[in-house]
Amino acid sequence: MITYVYGIGLTAKVLAVTVLAVPVIAMNSYKGIRNTSPSLLEMCRSFLGTRGQAVRKIVLPHAGGLIFAGLRLGVAMGFIGVVIAELLITPTGVGDLITYHLSVADYPGDVRRDRLHHRPRGADHPRPRARRAADLPAGHPGVTP
Repeated sequence: MITYVYGIGLTAKVLAVTVLAVPVIAMNSYKGIRNTSPSLLEMCRSFLGTRGQAVRKIVLPHAGGLIFAGLRLGVAMGFIGVVIAELLITPTGVGDLITYHLSVADYPGDVRRDRLHHRPRGADHPRPRARRAADLPAGHPGVTP
């Protein structure tokens, strides 16, 4: 739906990331603010604190843990959005390469070919032997005169 409205450019990718990240951040922030103790807010009012002071001194410190947890989860969801946008929205990129190679992959055939051509080391496949001075050319620095 996003690609139909915004095309396949940067706007669609940013919107996909935003759609996944913002709700998580907003819900955690809302829960953190709503869970602020009413008695603390009443205490602020009884000491003639302004609304701004109540937000700065009571609500934000009390809700800070959930706000930052929401930011952490939102960043994770944003990275998921980046991957989804790269896979589904971009016509040429990592997603296109992955889907193309998945469509042309022949996994059972590859496994058969690997098993057919695999030979364990043995008499017909010896380890390479170490070089000796007799095997080296005359001017080689490893040959002592």
